[in-house]
Amino acid sequence: MFVVGPVATLEQAFGAIRRERLDAALLDVRLSGHDVYAVADALMTRGIPFMFVSALTQKQMPARYRQCAYIGKPFSPDRIGARAQALPRRRGSHRR
Repeated sequence: MFVVGPVATLEQAFGAIRRERLDAALLDVRLSGHDVYAVADALMTRGIPFMFVSALTQKQMPARYRQCAYIGKPFSPDRIGARAQALPRRRGSHRR
């Protein structure tokens, strides 16, 4: 598996989406003080699976995103790894 990131700004996140071949993404709901929902929208448009990680509960997130894959903070590396493996695969991607 090749890891891109982490990224520290929304601009870097959008740049990674444009430049990189992403199979999936982990998105902290708050990135440098900004919500990442526009990044989630860009990933959805491109068919790239993602999972939110957040100290917010899913009920605190906008209704449109409550059904997205989610893991609450704090989490263990094993737990996030298992949840990430359960994400749907991007069409045309393969396990590395």
